[in-house]
Amino acid sequence: MTEDGQTVQRSYDLLVGTDGVGSRVRAALQDELGLTVDISDSGREYKVYGGLRAELEPPEFAGRKGTSLHLYTSDDSFTTFTAHSNPDGTYSLKTGEHEQLTSQAAYESLLRAKFPSMPQDWVPEVAAQAVSSKASSAGKRVKCSQLHGPGIILLGDAGHAVSPVFGQGANSALESGLVLDDVLQACKGDASAVPAAFSQARKEDVHALFWIDAAAFSFFIKKPSTDFFLLAAHVVLGT
Repeated sequence: MTEDGQTVQRSYDLLVGTDGVGSRVRAALQDELGLTVDISDSGREYKVYGGLRAELEPPEFAGRKGTSLHLYTSDDSFTTFTAHSNPDGTYSLKTGEHEQLTSQAAYESLLRAKFPSMPQDWVPEVAAQAVSSKASSAGKRVKCSQLHGPGIILLGDAGHAVSPVFGQGANSALESGLVLDDVLQACKGDASAVPAAFSQARKEDVHALFWIDAAAFSFFIKKPSTDFFLLAAHVVLGT
């Protein structure tokens, strides 16, 4: 379907659906083949600010190469503020809360209350930019019962999106590309064999990443789930 509403048909040997978390390819597989999909929202929205600079590196980093990401947290784990040595960053709130801040003064009040350690001379400019911009979703996680259909595979966010909590979305998509390369070579030119082989090779890992992402994200709620503590124990203790 084109942007002007026209339907266009094309034949193909192998269709790789890489059209993102709102994938039309995935939706077609749901409609035609009964693919089951679990989609959950991150529960956070963010706005981007830019054009601000400050000396943010702590004294103990003096003389070191590279720079660091600065994350200012608050008494609400959904509400965070990030800053870089580059003149841009993000400001995140729980989904829907940006809509409640309808003036620059409202943003300034919240920024000063939640982030007293951020550069205070930034507050008016960040607030001015925030009130005039639209909030974006901080991501969704997607889990599909399989990653293929006849002549079709789902790769990246179309088939296995995760939230930014661990920053693994791009890494996972790149790894899926590597797996697809291995599958293409193993199938020796038989395009019809590729979809099922890719799904078999990749599904277990992307389902595991879905669980890891959900477990890590539970940290953002008041009472983290048992899965979060199991994940933490695995990372820290190797259980």
